[in-house]
Amino acid sequence: MHELCTLQRTFDGTNIGAILLKVVGRMFPPVSRETSSEALVDLVNKLLHTTPANRPTADDCFASAAIAPHSAAMAAKVNCLNLARQGSYPSSSSTSRLSSTHESSSTSSMAVLLQQESKLYTWGGGLGLKLLPEFQGANSAMQASIGQSHFAVVTHTRKVFTWNSAAGISAQDGHSEGQLGHGTTASFRQPKEVAQLQSESVSSVHCGDEFTTFVTENGRVLVCGSNYDGCMGNGDNGSGLQAATEVQDPSTGLQTVPREITFFTSRPVRQLSCGPRHIVALTAEGIYSWGCGEMGRLGHGTEDDASAPTRVLLPPKADIVSIVCGADATVFRGRQGLLYACGNNEHNKLALDMQVGVLHSRRQGVLQAQCEAGMSPGVVVLSLVPNLVRGLRDKVVAAVSVGATHMACVDSAGRLYCCGNNDYGQLGLGHTKPQLGPVRATTGVLADAKIRLLCCGEDFTLAVGGFKRTAYPPPLRVSLVAPCLPSPQLLSRLLLRLKC
Repeated sequence: MHELCTLQRTFDGTNIGAILLKVVGRMFPPVSRETSSEALVDLVNKLLHTTPANRPTADDCFASAAIAPHSAAMAAKVNCLNLARQGSYPSSSSTSRLSSTHESSSTSSMAVLLQQESKLYTWGGGLGLKLLPEFQGANSAMQASIGQSHFAVVTHTRKVFTWNSAAGISAQDGHSEGQLGHGTTASFRQPKEVAQLQSESVSSVHCGDEFTTFVTENGRVLVCGSNYDGCMGNGDNGSGLQAATEVQDPSTGLQTVPREITFFTSRPVRQLSCGPRHIVALTAEGIYSWGCGEMGRLGHGTEDDASAPTRVLLPPKADIVSIVCGADATVFRGRQGLLYACGNNEHNKLALDMQVGVLHSRRQGVLQAQCEAGMSPGVVVLSLVPNLVRGLRDKVVAAVSVGATHMACVDSAGRLYCCGNNDYGQLGLGHTKPQLGPVRATTGVLADAKIRLLCCGEDFTLAVGGFKRTAYPPPLRVSLVAPCLPSPQLLSRLLLRLKC
């Protein structure tokens, strides 16, 4: 309430102790009586009283002069939110029968917003659908990420869990590269909380092949795992990492517990994305990338690796608002829905191939295929710096995902467009014929669908949205070249964030 009245994040802290210190030490500005009512200012001051016994209860707050006159309107709004989450709509007969914290026989009630739970499922790798019971109820998952051999989950209570996949344990002979963050290179078959992050308020987690990155609510970045491509972000002299404690495994040189990249301490990260071997971070000052530079995926104008965050060479006035890393490419989405991309453009998966002139392309940092390779001189093989995705420049892109050999995006109307390799029908066109550029997927259930979320795997595409078709095909063991709907049970509780 204090932050709403002052429009400041006064009580931002990495743990509950830091927040309590601000309350007990009265380290917060007073609420202005010019912008807030006397009743509201008095209520906030009582709630922040240094003596707990003098603070009002929840019932006292709802009965106060600041809230009581608005309780009916609040209850109606909360009731609408709850009905919307349940897939219902308010009617003239619906009432806001919302109970208080302690049920009693009294007729008084207060608005209670029901908690929206999520359930986490895994499937693939020859295994069927499996519910992870560790992430239910109060410990439900808020966001999940998948690496080559490990999983990471952030819960609604800001706890972080990591563990190995069965295939990862088998491939690595029971060892990991420290990417789990548990202070050891041992593998864990079951989700285990990362103890090092218990004092942090982690908002998102991102997995690479052999490393994991964690982003806190205040924009700090922590990493653990292998530094083979420079993904730990410490640079040659180690100046990028916090040097207070040595946490690397002395026998392997691996980073086995999360450690902060101090480069971002003064540059809070707004969004971060990981590929298998590189990382890209969006800040208010600009976009930085580090890790493997092969095929130009870092956007630095070369194919060199970067062991410390380095500024991406973006076109003027690009105004980037989101970033997505693929296996060997990076896509940047502008505020107006334009896309920019760098990295491997094999199969024209980044839609950069517009038969542009050789000299012009070289000036833009674009390498050309040789004529003896069977390609015309204007074919864009890869881009060393972000270039406009010309094949989608007439679309207002709202979401994008990049796979190993193809890319998919959704425009502002929920229409799905795909480009790149189509050997397995991953473009959703109903066939496996090659395509020269981006095409709209309108086959099967996509004909009248409005897509909200999408995810590109190595050779498949997963889309989530509104579908009108109600018939579900039986399970198939062959490649599907036309989109089909999975069973309702499979997607009934799908997390709102996907990563394949």
